Amino acid sequence: MYDQSQVEALWWANEAVRLLAPARALARDVMVGYAAGAVGAGAGPLGGAWVSPRGVPLEPSGTLDGGFDGRWGIITIRTMCVLAQLTADANVRARCLDAVHAIAPFLYPSGDGGFAVMRSESAISTEINRSPGYVAYGGNSYAASTLGDPIALRSIQLSLAHHVPLAPPATVDSLLPENLSNFLEDLPAIEAAAALPAESSPYRFPMEEGQPDVGWADPAAGSVAVRNCGDLLYATLNWRHGFTDGVADAQHARVNDIVRVHLTRARYDRVATAAMQSPFGFGQLYVAAFGPYTIAVNPSAADTRDLAGVVGAAPAVELTERRQVASAASVVVPPGQARILYAGVPR
Repeated sequence: MYDQSQVEALWWANEAVRLLAPARALARDVMVGYAAGAVGAGAGPLGGAWVSPRGVPLEPSGTLDGGFDGRWGIITIRTMCVLAQLTADANVRARCLDAVHAIAPFLYPSGDGGFAVMRSESAISTEINRSPGYVAYGGNSYAASTLGDPIALRSIQLSLAHHVPLAPPATVDSLLPENLSNFLEDLPAIEAAAALPAESSPYRFPMEEGQPDVGWADPAAGSVAVRNCGDLLYATLNWRHGFTDGVADAQHARVNDIVRVHLTRARYDRVATAAMQSPFGFGQLYVAAFGPYTIAVNPSAADTRDLAGVVGAAPAVELTERRQVASAASVVVPPGQARILYAGVPR
């Protein structure tokens, strides 16, 4: 979120310079380049990306030491979409939509004071952990009303159906002035999205009731979201890994072999901080097991890895491709992909 907010401030400062001293203003293509880097369509300032290739906003230093975050990461959707509005650039707009789509699997039905709401998964967050997560619907009013995105529109329509206030947070929030300003800026787009008929968005969030089982993963973020046989499973691998020597750059990013897991099923809810394996080091294959699940993510951009010698040879169901495998050890994980293995009995 920070990088996008700084680029937004830079954009407006440059626009002021353009009015007062046009010859000293940065060229538009330069400014669009900064915005593209901030939303993950180009390199970030530290050598990593602040948004994963799949669109997950990362905290706090992007792919270097970040991961999915169910509070600040979701708030980042707005800053990304603001940059999409300002630049009107196709690549930046596409990244705004990528973020809306990537957050969708991390939102699940819940309750709040007896009322139905959606919450963001926050037990596996990189920065602020919270269980249950925050009441959140993801999406974005600009993406819904101007770009016509069905997922963004569903988020607006569902929050209205749940009677969740669209007003800014309570006055005790230290960010009230900023949030109030953001709300007022977004209000016309919210009203435009709210005026669209309910049937204009047939989309449903993956974790809404009645949806089919799904295994979703973002290897760059090290995060997975699974709906399977009555389970909701969320995890972040290499959780909060940090840097060697306290130097925050790509050369000093490290692996810490920690996984954070949240598993919910009927009358069962467990959050765990556990061990994972990284047999090839930082940014390569990460493998973690929890109950009947084995998660293997490969953040590498070039190296294919297999699970031979890393996991046992038991049969399993691979959930991302929905297929039976005779031996988990024979599973291959291509670059930038993940495999989620379930050793239970499929329904």
